[in-house]
Amino acid sequence: MKYCQALKKILIELRLNQTELAAELGVSRQQLSHMITGKNSLTQKTMEILHDKFNVNLNWLLYGEGSMFVSNEDKGAEVVKIRLKKGQRLEVEYEE
Repeated sequence: MKYCQALKKILIELRLNQTELAAELGVSRQQLSHMITGKNSLTQKTMEILHDKFNVNLNWLLYGEGSMFVSNEDKGAEVVKIRLKKGQRLEVEYEE
């Protein structure tokens, strides 16, 4: 699943409109709209906010792996590192 589709699903699941989610992410509605359409990429900060505020599973967001949200037992996990080198798969490390 591409993150564009994932963002649409997050809006539906959280029952937020683009303006509300954009405010939570600290971006303009237009910036969020461009992320949803694929014109803009997700930033590390945006991914961290989605994880920290909404418990979004970043592996689901980027690769469609696992469930949409981090499970209750993993809620205390923090994103320690998000690394992406050109042409490589993003690595997400969590720490308790």
